[in-house]
Amino acid sequence: MRLGWIVLAHRGSAQVARLARRLQAREDRTFLHIDKTIRLEPFAQALHSDRERVLLLPRRRSRWGTYGVLGATLDGMHAALQCGCDYLLVISGQDYPIKPIEALRDHLTALEGASFILHWPLPAPDWSVPEGGLWRLNRRHYRFGRFHVHFPNRWTPFVAPREMPLGLWPYAGPNWWCLPREAARYVVSFLEANPEVIRFYRRAALPAESLFQTVLLNSPLRTRVVQDDLRYVVWKQGESHPETLDSSHLKTLALTPAFLARKFDEQRDPGLLDLIDERLLGVSPLPATG
Repeated sequence: MRLGWIVLAHRGSAQVARLARRLQAREDRTFLHIDKTIRLEPFAQALHSDRERVLLLPRRRSRWGTYGVLGATLDGMHAALQCGCDYLLVISGQDYPIKPIEALRDHLTALEGASFILHWPLPAPDWSVPEGGLWRLNRRHYRFGRFHVHFPNRWTPFVAPREMPLGLWPYAGPNWWCLPREAARYVVSFLEANPEVIRFYRRAALPAESLFQTVLLNSPLRTRVVQDDLRYVVWKQGESHPETLDSSHLKTLALTPAFLARKFDEQRDPGLLDLIDERLLGVSPLPATG
C-alpha cells in the first residue's frame, strides 16, 4: 500500500524536513506545499537530500481560512493520484507520527476502502459560531489583505444569502483527513464535472473545512466514511487553533489510539520529537537540518 502524504507548511523548514524524512517508508511519497508568502530557500536547503522523495507542489497564498488552503490540498490530491497512491493523507507541517508508519499501514489495510474524516452536518446546534456554521457558506466572503468582508451583512441586508449548489446538504470538519484512492478520485471527478461547486467554495469561509465532507457525505461512498481523523489534537474551548503540544503530553500520546498528532513546535520544546522517536516510534532521533 502506497501512502501519499500531502503536507501543508507555513513555517519551520527544519521541522518540516524532519517530518518528511520520518514519513519516508517503502514506496510512499510526500507532496509538500509551502505557503507562497514565506521564503523557499530555507526549505530547499533543509530538504536537499530528500528531494527525490518529496514533490514540491505549486505555491499558493494559503492564509488560514482562505481558498488557498483548499487549492493546495486539491493540488496535492491530483499529484498523489497521478503517482498511484492508495491512501491520501493531509497533514500540516507541524504534525508528526506517534506510531510507526507500518502500524498505520496495517490499520488502513484492515479497513481498506474506509475514509477517515471528521464531519458534522450544518447547521450544528452545539457549535458556537454564527448560524451553527452556515455563516461560513451562505455568505459571500472576500479578503482584501488582512480585511475580511462578507455579504450579506448589517449594511447590505438586501443581499440574499446563498444556497448550496446542486442541492447538496452542507457538512463541516477539519481539513486533516485520510482518504482511499477511490474516495479521492470521486472528489476530484465530482469537482471536474461540477465546476459550480468550486466557484461556490471560492467565496466560502474556511472552504477546506467543508468541501470534502460535503462531497463525500452526499455521495454513494458516505457509508464508508468513518468519524475519525486518526490523530490526537488538544483544543481549548473558544480557540480557533489547537494547543501546541509539549513534553507534558508525552504520556497521553503513548496511550492514545491515534497514529498522528498535532501540533508541535521544535523551537518551544526542542527535545519532544526526539522523545517521540525513541519512546513511541522505537527509532533513533533524526539529526537536525537547516
